[in-house]
Amino acid sequence: MGTSITQGSSRNSNSWQAAVAAMRDERVPIDRVVREIWRAARRDEEANWLQMLQAPLIDTCRSIAEQSGTAIEALGAANSTIAAASDITFATEIAKRALVKSFQFEDRSQGFVEAVFAEATNYLLSRDLAGLIGSSSRCATISDAARFKSEVLSAVRSDVREVLGDTAEWSVMIDRTLQHLARRRS
Repeated sequence: MGTSITQGSSRNSNSWQAAVAAMRDERVPIDRVVREIWRAARRDEEANWLQMLQAPLIDTCRSIAEQSGTAIEALGAANSTIAAASDITFATEIAKRALVKSFQFEDRSQGFVEAVFAEATNYLLSRDLAGLIGSSSRCATISDAARFKSEVLSAVRSDVREVLGDTAEWSVMIDRTLQHLARRRS
């Protein structure tokens, strides 16, 4: 039997230290928490979130969402495409989750992008959140942590919708969205 171990963010990174501090401190508004998480993610050389999310295979999953009749059909097509490419990565797993969730949206393409960033944020937040539950944190209880996560994910979805009005080339759209989430204008 296996045991799941959550790897927290790098404690040696100033960027992740700022993100964790923002998560912990209830005086920090939710939009600032989102900003700190995505600033740290942009600077995370080990993970390279920008490169992962810009991968053409992720955009292929978006196309599959647009063209498929059902979520089950789309997931089957995505699994086949990813397996054929021999490119099973963390980003493709996020894309498959987003693919299924995109069927909850009228515009599946935009729903897919929104879900990709929500799923990525969920991962980035979750890896540290459990360690922040306690009386000296904004999340004194597990219920507080669940509420906090819901607020952060809602803010991310809202922020992503602000950027999606212009359907640019995939890599440009991902870079623009990451910049917006991190509030770094080019």
